[in-house]
Amino acid sequence: MNSTSFNRLMLGNHRRTKRQFFLINVKKMTMKSANIIVKQDYYVIISMSKRRIRIPLIKIKEIRIGQMTDSWIEFVTKLKNKSNKSNYDHKMIKLLDDKNLQSFSLIIKRDDHPLLCYSWDFCTGNIDLFKQLIMTEMQEKINELNHLNSFETHQEMLEFLYRKYLLKEGKDVKHMFCKQTKTVNDEENIIVTDYHRLQRRFQKFLHNLNLTLDRRYFQIIMEMNDQLKLKNKFDLFDLINQFDCRPYFNFLFNKYSIHGDDDRISREGLIHFLIEEQHESPDELELDELMEKFGEKIQEQHYITRRGFYYLMESPKWCELFDYDQKKVCQDMTRPMTDYFIASSHNTYLSGDQLLSPSSYEMYRQILLTGCRCIEIDLWDDVGENGQGTTRPVIYHGYTLTKKIELQGVLETINSVAFEKSDYPLIISIENRCKQQENHRRIAHLMRTIFNDRLYLEPVPDDCRQFPSPEQMRGKIFIKCSKNRSINEHFLSGTDFDARLPLGIMDIYVMSNDNRRNHMTQIQHLNYSKRQRHEPMVIIKNDVEEDDESYLHRSYRLPIIRVRQTKFMNRRVISNIDNFNAYDDDDDDDDDNDDEVCGAESIALKRSSDHHWDESFSSCINYFETRKFYSIKKCLEEFKINHMISRDERKSLEINFDEYRQFTKNHMVRVYPSGWRQNSSNYNPLDHWNCGAQLVALNYQRSTLPMFMNNALFSLNGQCGYVLKPNHLRHDYPNNLSNLHPPLIKLRIKILCGQFWNTFHNMFECQKVRLKIITRVYCGDNRTYRQPTDTTSNGFNPIWNETFEFLIDQPELTFIHFTLTNHDNFFAHYLISFKAMRKGYRFVPLYDKNYRLIRFTKLFLHIDY
Repeated sequence: MNSTSFNRLMLGNHRRTKRQFFLINVKKMTMKSANIIVKQDYYVIISMSKRRIRIPLIKIKEIRIGQMTDSWIEFVTKLKNKSNKSNYDHKMIKLLDDKNLQSFSLIIKRDDHPLLCYSWDFCTGNIDLFKQLIMTEMQEKINELNHLNSFETHQEMLEFLYRKYLLKEGKDVKHMFCKQTKTVNDEENIIVTDYHRLQRRFQKFLHNLNLTLDRRYFQIIMEMNDQLKLKNKFDLFDLINQFDCRPYFNFLFNKYSIHGDDDRISREGLIHFLIEEQHESPDELELDELMEKFGEKIQEQHYITRRGFYYLMESPKWCELFDYDQKKVCQDMTRPMTDYFIASSHNTYLSGDQLLSPSSYEMYRQILLTGCRCIEIDLWDDVGENGQGTTRPVIYHGYTLTKKIELQGVLETINSVAFEKSDYPLIISIENRCKQQENHRRIAHLMRTIFNDRLYLEPVPDDCRQFPSPEQMRGKIFIKCSKNRSINEHFLSGTDFDARLPLGIMDIYVMSNDNRRNHMTQIQHLNYSKRQRHEPMVIIKNDVEEDDESYLHRSYRLPIIRVRQTKFMNRRVISNIDNFNAYDDDDDDDDDNDDEVCGAESIALKRSSDHHWDESFSSCINYFETRKFYSIKKCLEEFKINHMISRDERKSLEINFDEYRQFTKNHMVRVYPSGWRQNSSNYNPLDHWNCGAQLVALNYQRSTLPMFMNNALFSLNGQCGYVLKPNHLRHDYPNNLSNLHPPLIKLRIKILCGQFWNTFHNMFECQKVRLKIITRVYCGDNRTYRQPTDTTSNGFNPIWNETFEFLIDQPELTFIHFTLTNHDNFFAHYLISFKAMRKGYRFVPLYDKNYRLIRFTKLFLHIDY
């Protein structure tokens, strides 16, 4: 379909413009004509018939090709599932099925959510226009703007400040500071007039930096610099550096410069500095790169000048606290998967709290792009308006008001980014609440069709004694779920359990400890044909022994339910019960509703420990088969290598500590938040990592301290989602308790100073600041240290020079947290794993409460241990 027929199909006689796109509207289920105009001042205009939207290009996170956003997936699904389609609907379906159609979305950053984004979703039939305007013109401007606003070095930061506050973007110097200019050469403009205006502007600039200077001191600096006369851009940089006092930079520079007083460092001096102070060992090639990047050529040789040394001290590769080697995969990935901590998400589909927040396809995309390797899907039968189940499995948080989303859309989203951030195995934890066999087959079919060869379907060998390694299973997707352990065709076959029981369709026999002998005799004399075997059901009260329950099921294959609440158990047939719920706490404790209370007219029941999935679904489960937990001793004795348990945060810590550690050496354990965390808060993952639990699932929806720890741990090893456990938690480590207590490590942290702590985006609500740094150390043995600095009112370059010492015993599970407070209120922070810390003079970037980087704001430290 060419551009002309495309426009005619959608617009009829509507006036067409040169740049024509179509914007989808999910609420109204329409496609509106729109224009996209890229402005020279870094804005994009979306123009419709009665509305114009102006979006700063800096707010555009990405241009996403295809129908890959929540809006697109919902729009296409609603359109194709619509029962009464109009002619306009059929036109849109025909259009969307056209192979020449180009769909794309502008992804807009959100300030209120760390992961989610807004999207403007378009399509066009003009491929040439799309390539020229969107993929060339707009993408180039976004890249240019990102480059202008992203900087890692001191020089790049000064460039940004100069553009933003001493110049206006897109204007020449003559429009800002002076009425005329004189050009000395082709490369440099020199200011010759309007010095007072520039001086006032510079003084306001320093005020915006939260640097309060004595008027006399400011005047002395101005006189030293001849009242800002004849200042080019680089002279202004030197002037700003005069106010940026970092005495330890000068101390180090003088220490390693030639003869201690010359204003340059030789190649040999640089080597001594990197080895003695930074504990780095650069090779010759890296030294050549350093001298070329930060040095200047003097007398046919490269030397590091004072300005170049300043830039070197802010180079991420050589002076950031985070170990640069950890930015790539650097650990042994050939060990069994049980020897790794694996980044795991709980209720991945939710975008907020656990009760009301909408479910989102985008959450799967964004969480996978953080390096997460275990995500969760909750599957339910879709119930229509008449209460009849359909053949459509949906994803949502059961018994809540969360929004339902389509399984197919979720699987397609997962498949599109499954191995973009990390190509190591992905685990999908499925909580299957679907009761219809057709839905089980539908789930299996979708997974096999969409994932194709990525889905690992090989059965576990009978002689398997340990898990495969992440390296062996690169690019594979595993399904974690409970599996059929006794497949009985009669067990609730083809029935909707929740619908049948309240209507009294089944004969129900109540059995209690009081008269269990009579009931056992009665049940033993029942004669049912195979065709009728699915009809009777035995309900057992809590006081009946488990031996009787297993005897009935083993001997008579009767569906058995154990009762939690027995208020209505005085009848032979239960009927007219309105809010009936059957909680499936089967084998894995994965039901997050364990702690929820049923309504006054409801009965909470628990099914027996045997599922009946369709074989097509059950065959997808191999290495991550969840089993019922009775006791850790029984699990150690009976579990095969591929059997695992799933426990909530409280029940997990009730297990004997030593036996728990022993179990996790060869078996997988998943821990998830308790059901009472309805606001998507999180527990402390450190307690469970210390026990060896591999899959410690957290609510990625909330940016709180547990998630900061999770980010710090899984930022190691190239952010691939797999981090080796400490030696004493691995499968081949001898059970020698004396080895669990290595010598303590003395960590010494010196808080030196901060730099440029005002980003000009209302970083501080008041100009009079009271800043301090609080250093916390979280150790694996549950010890916590807290050390605050003194308070300072300098918001530009605060200086502390305070030293703290800490004793740590488990470096792999120790985290250091630096928190910046203003007037004792949290403002910014940085949390890092001890294993990622480098010795020497280092800087750390600071992040806000949503874990977004605060640009060019740094804290300088000295680390030793």
